[in-house]
Order: sequence, then C-alpha cells, then structure tokens
Amino acid sequence: MANNRFKLIFSADALQLTWNGSVSNNWNDSDNWTPNELPGLCSDVTIPETDTPPQISEDMTIANLNINGGVNLTVPNGTTLNVSGDLNMYSESDSYSSLIVQGSITVGGNTKYHRYTNSELNDRDLIAPPLSGQSWISFLTNDNNYNANILFNNGITPPNTTYLFGPFEKGTTDEYLVYNYNAVEILSSGRGYRVATNTSIEKGNGEALVFTGSIVTNSISVPIENDITGSFPEWNLIGNPYASYIDVNSFLNHVGSISGVSTLVY
Repeated sequence: MANNRFKLIFSADALQLTWNGSVSNNWNDSDNWTPNELPGLCSDVTIPETDTPPQISEDMTIANLNINGGVNLTVPNGTTLNVSGDLNMYSESDSYSSLIVQGSITVGGNTKYHRYTNSELNDRDLIAPPLSGQSWISFLTNDNNYNANILFNNGITPPNTTYLFGPFEKGTTDEYLVYNYNAVEILSSGRGYRVATNTSIEKGNGEALVFTGSIVTNSISVPIENDITGSFPEWNLIGNPYASYIDVNSFLNHVGSISGVSTLVY
C-alpha cells in the first residue's frame, strides 16, 4: 500500500492598519482605522501623529507596532499589550514617540527606538539610551552595522575605529570619553552620552540612531557626584531612561535619599 505523506503550510501576510482617529480615541472602533478593521493577531499597526491619539482600554495582541514621532501611547493599569513581532518607535528632530507602560507589555520580536541625533556639523548631541540592556558592540553592529556606518568617527577601519560616542567621565580630569570599536560596555539606563552622526549638510542636520533593547518601566537611580578635585567637579551627564517623556516637575523636585535636598537647588 502506498504511504503518501504530505504537509500543508498556511501563511498570511500581516494586515497593514493605520490609525486615523477620525471618529474618537477609541482603539476598538473600526472607523478610527484605515482600512476599516480592528487590529488583531495578524495586524501590522502604525500610529501616526493625529489630533486624536488612540487609547487602549483592554488586553490585546497584535503582530507588529510602529509608533511615529509625536505620538504618545499609554498601556493603562490592568491591561496588557502583546506584540508578537516587532515594536518600533520613531523620532524626528523636534518630535519623539512616547510609550508609557502602566500595565504590562510583551514583545516577541525586537524592540527598537529610532532616536534622532544631531550631526557633528550641527553641534553634536547629548542623549541617553531610551531602552535598556544593549551592549556597545550590539549597538554598533545590529542591522548590518547601521549605527557604525552613521556615527561620526576617526575614519579608520574597524577594529581601530574610534567613534564620537561616550559618557562624561568623573575623576581627576572630568572629561568626555570616546568609545572605540572594541570597547566592552553596556549602554546604561539614565546615563548621558555625547554623540554625533556623520550626516552631511546636504542630507540634513542629523539622523536617527537605532537602539535595541527592553522598555524600562521601573524607577532608575543615577548617582550625582561632586568629585571636588576634577576640572568640572559638579558636572554630571545624565539622561531620560524611558521611551517616553518624563514629568519635569516631579524630576526637579525629587528629594534625594542621601542628600536630603531636591534635584532642583535654588
């Protein structure tokens, strides 16, 4: 007797859905989406900047999520957003995406923040990683060496390349560091870095560096030092560790557990 064996494989492309907010801020109203369907398991969702951003009100699972610059999306308390594929957040020179997770979020693929950064010709930039857990070498080499190719550097071929990327080092000299290709570092949440891209004037004033990691939802403590002996003893370079805007008033009026004084000293 013939033993015929075969296997059927079914696959489907993700449904491309774009938020329009034409009716309300209700995520679960299909009239707010183009085309007119609700996001589901196989949906590739894009949230552009609109006058009416969406509000999530219940647990949901989608395939991929893209949040454009200028958009603030909140996962409220008691809800879970499951992204089975990739989460991408974007920014421009004056407009940044924001994701606030009060409930919980799971991402099955990669979480990436495309963080706009000034060029060397546009006075450089001071930034902080908007995601956690990424190593320096991963930051350089992910996505076919994307960041390595657009960071301002000394023009020497790896592994002897030095990049204009590094923190402000506290110590006897107090100065900015620059990382070379082989540096063994983890990009630290809450730590500030001086950085610049090699973007030409013809292409603009800067472009986005791509950070890959995890959304930070917990509190981050960063020590502030006065090293007394350095050239700039009171200077510290810190930054926003979140993939969202922070409450400036809360930050400036936070009272330190050791110093007993607020961040803002009059």
